[in-house]
Amino acid sequence: MKVIDLIKKLQSFDPNLEVICYTEEEELLPKNHILRLMNIEDIQVTEAQKVRGDDGLPSIKLGQSNLSEKIVFINVVGQF
Repeated sequence: MKVIDLIKKLQSFDPNLEVICYTEEEELLPKNHILRLMNIEDIQVTEAQKVRGDDGLPSIKLGQSNLSEKIVFINVVGQF
C-alpha cells in the first residue's frame, strides 16, 4: 500500500478513532486464537531494498544502494 492510499482510507474515518493492526496469518497467531492484535508504536522512513531470504520469505536489506528505495515502515508491537 502506498502512503497516498493509506491517507485516503484513513481520511474516510473519524479522526478521533484509535487505530489497531491485526493479522490472521497462522504462523503469527498465538495458540488457539483466530487473529493477533498489534499496536502501532512508530512510523519512519528508511532507505532499504526489498529482498527474499533463502527460505523465500520477504525481507529487507537496510541501507542505501543502487537498488534501494525509501520505504515507510510501521513498527507494530503486540502490547497495549
